[in-house]
Amino acid sequence: MRKPRYSGFTLVELLVVIVIVVTLAGLTSAFLPRALKKGAQTKAIAQMRQMSSAFELYAKDHSNRIPPVVTSAEESEEKRETPWFYYLEQMNSSKELDVYFKDKWWRENTTSIYINPMHPKKGLGAKSTGYAMNAALAYNVAVSRGEKLDPADAKYVGVNLNAVPDGTKTPIIITHWASSYTGDTKEMSDKRFEPYVVNDRLPVLFLDSHVETMTPKEYAARGLNLVPKPENADSGN
Repeated sequence: MRKPRYSGFTLVELLVVIVIVVTLAGLTSAFLPRALKKGAQTKAIAQMRQMSSAFELYAKDHSNRIPPVVTSAEESEEKRETPWFYYLEQMNSSKELDVYFKDKWWRENTTSIYINPMHPKKGLGAKSTGYAMNAALAYNVAVSRGEKLDPADAKYVGVNLNAVPDGTKTPIIITHWASSYTGDTKEMSDKRFEPYVVNDRLPVLFLDSHVETMTPKEYAARGLNLVPKPENADSGN
């Protein structure tokens, strides 16, 4: 009598399959988060370029001035400090500024270009959306023009784009945990940059609309946080 044949995997075949599955799972767990973060940074860069257009549109309606980093409580109709991205967001949604002071609005919004996809969700709110504006910009422009401006007051000044000597060398927005930054060596060494960098590099939007990626320390090393040097300065010194 012929013995019945049983179909199925042998123990060796099962072990091989298990090893392959475990290996693939390990590779996925190692590379998937990195790929997702890279994708989020790519989206963030695209949004930053859109912000550049928003700054230009805002300037056209405000005597060629971009919004200040923050409006002082005395000048704001709501008697509160008003971050720069409230004004730019208002151009898109046409809502009253008061709406943007609510954390809930930002946490429930899925379309705003001022919400950084790399920003940790638990930290998202009305004062922290994952993008920061250069708080030293007005001060640097004033110094380059031979004018006096208290660095502490610079964030309340809406810069006139005509006063910017070279937009290709003037950073305006970076990915960041706060709504503004100064970019000095101490700040650019902060470990809080970790969520906003890929391969240790973060995107920087310049006033001429181009985006560069660099390490936070490179930002400070390049002197992007410093007062522009006069054109006739001796570069050899």
